[in-house]
Amino acid sequence: MRHPFTYKLTALLFALLLLLPTADCMLGLSVSFENTENRQRLRRPVFEFPHVMRYKRDFEAYYKQTFGWRDALFQVYSRWKLFVLGQSPLPEKVVIGRQGWFFLGNSENRVMDQHRGLLPWPADSLTNLLTHLHHRQAELARYHSQLIVVVPPDAQSVYSEYLPEQLVNPHRPSRLDVLHRHISRLSGIHFIDLRDTLQAAKRRYQLYYQTDTHWNNVGSLVSCAALMKHLHRLNARLPVVDSSAYTITPSPGFGGDLVRMIGLQQRIKDPLYYNVQRTDGRSLPPPDTLSQRYGSPYPILRFTGTDCSQPRLLFVGDSFSLFVMQYLPHYFSESIFVRDCRLDARLLNAVKPDIVVFEVVERNINLLSQL
Repeated sequence: MRHPFTYKLTALLFALLLLLPTADCMLGLSVSFENTENRQRLRRPVFEFPHVMRYKRDFEAYYKQTFGWRDALFQVYSRWKLFVLGQSPLPEKVVIGRQGWFFLGNSENRVMDQHRGLLPWPADSLTNLLTHLHHRQAELARYHSQLIVVVPPDAQSVYSEYLPEQLVNPHRPSRLDVLHRHISRLSGIHFIDLRDTLQAAKRRYQLYYQTDTHWNNVGSLVSCAALMKHLHRLNARLPVVDSSAYTITPSPGFGGDLVRMIGLQQRIKDPLYYNVQRTDGRSLPPPDTLSQRYGSPYPILRFTGTDCSQPRLLFVGDSFSLFVMQYLPHYFSESIFVRDCRLDARLLNAVKPDIVVFEVVERNINLLSQL
């Protein structure tokens, strides 16, 4: 053997590479590399005889999520794919747009196919959804409550100019286009499509985060103003939102949920974050948490306004509702916010709202059938 030392060293290094994952699991060598997946890590399964096959299956799933150096290797892979090849490390989850924009990929309810008109409503589902909303509106009317449906658009519906060329809408109607066209023919359902409002307002401010799936503080303020304008037409007691009542201060942003999905939230940050404050400095007391969740997976928050003569609001929505909590409670005597896609009858009886707002982001408008 001509190079015994080289062969031995190669074998030793190969053995060390094989042992590194196990050493990391035991010693936590890669603990400084943060896991950024938007899911809960599995716990190590406990072996219980005679359930051997179940333990084998559970342990395999656990190991795939937690094997040594997994998070470190993924971050190295993400950097190589994005900064060297210019490609998304997870193209089904995160779409790399133009000029620093990131968008949600098709793994989330086929959001890109919806935007491009490639995912039409299934047969009869749109009719059933509209019938359900009509029945829900009639039911709320018996409680003397008014139903308002609000749909925040996905970022690509407002900033489509930053989509990669292969994902530009080929002029087919999206699911939201079709829903808007049909729902406008029904009486009694107040439907607020915010796309035109946000398209007009983006000329002055950036309304969505470039690295996140949500609108920013200004986008939510503009949307709240559109909602209050609509409500004012229904109830003149409710004021409209005066934009001069708020100061908007820009500052450097942070890495949002889209870049967290690919492990690059420390390298890629939003260029803008808007801090929005009332000019009069008036603030509301911190919200109370209702003792009962009424089936909601999140705590139900109740804000108390300053004018007890104003109507009572029940706001049922998704994560976009977190942004409007800083604005809407100022305009109602009481505001209850629920993170859910359903309206529990027990909560309705307990709160007795004058206005019920159901908010659902564009990519999840099929959830309107669950209200």
